[in-house]
Amino acid sequence: MHHHHHSQHRPSSMSSDQLIAQFLWAT
Repeated sequence: MHHHHHSQHRPSSMSSDQLIAQFLWAT
């Protein structure tokens, strides 16, 4: 049982985008 998925593991790339957006807005 080796779970090494770094490409197709996340459900959506929107999460990262939202996090970055929030960070940019916070600064």
